[in-house]
Amino acid sequence: MPSAASSSAVASVLSSPSHFSSLSLPPSPHPPPSVRRSFLRLSLLLHPDRTDDPRATEAFQKLSAAFEVLYDAADQASYLAELAELAEPEKGGGKKPGRKRPAGRPPEGGGWRAKRAAKAARAAAPPPAWAQRSWADVAAELRRREALELAYVSAQSAGRLEGRVRGLTWRAMRVCRELDERAGCPGGFVNGLWAPLCEQEAGKMKPLPRGYEVRWDRSSDPAAAIYRNVGTGEEGAAHPDEEIEAMRRRAREAMAGNEHGWDEPRKFLDEIVKYLHEDHDYRDLDDDIAELDEEGGGDGEVKKEVHEDNLGAGVYDF
Repeated sequence: MPSAASSSAVASVLSSPSHFSSLSLPPSPHPPPSVRRSFLRLSLLLHPDRTDDPRATEAFQKLSAAFEVLYDAADQASYLAELAELAEPEKGGGKKPGRKRPAGRPPEGGGWRAKRAAKAARAAAPPPAWAQRSWADVAAELRRREALELAYVSAQSAGRLEGRVRGLTWRAMRVCRELDERAGCPGGFVNGLWAPLCEQEAGKMKPLPRGYEVRWDRSSDPAAAIYRNVGTGEEGAAHPDEEIEAMRRRAREAMAGNEHGWDEPRKFLDEIVKYLHEDHDYRDLDDDIAELDEEGGGDGEVKKEVHEDNLGAGVYDF
């Protein structure tokens, strides 16, 4: 005999007027993890393998159709727009006052009649293929999607962290150069720890010689300039102005003396900060470094998301 909770969930889904209400969600934008968690919670109650309710198959098929639409961000946005137009048909794309539409021509702009037709077509469509899977297969699919979500969040977090590291490195280089100059470093001296600033600034000192153009190779950071002779088509990394190229070469030679470079941005930043501590007793960047350490150590969004989401914690088990 089905439990009261299962029977209630089945009845709620079957009587729901929209995909959002099927998943017990308000009709507003929801990220994929929220949609998946709602689907999981209800599936545990009404999947045919988990309840004896005779209406379970129909309810799970309806729930699965709602999940497939709302889990995809683009489909969810289209569905929200459709609901808004259906709620206000006068603002849809039906007939416009004072103007007749030729017979047989559909409403302009995909108006409320077109939206209603799309809704009817979806209702008549066969249920999603995986709506008829066993609970074991459904659980495996949900685990797969959860893993993809977490990988995406992790990649986004890593990208933000790397951007912060590189931004703080440029700031640290500027501080380092200013303190070296205050300390009386000789003219023409280039410290390898702020040499990337010199290389970057050298390329901006003069306009390119006539007949040359530059493009940027964004596969490296900082982006590498590639200079092209318009007349001959020849390209190269060397600046066509010999004076500027000599300055850039001196900066690169100074950088070669560092322990780390741009290919190891965090280690390069730590090398600059260590120099600031030891040579200038400068510690104003320490709080920023501590924040990077905290985020990079896994105490930020990614770790929180893993704990909240129960990946592999048994919530899918039958």
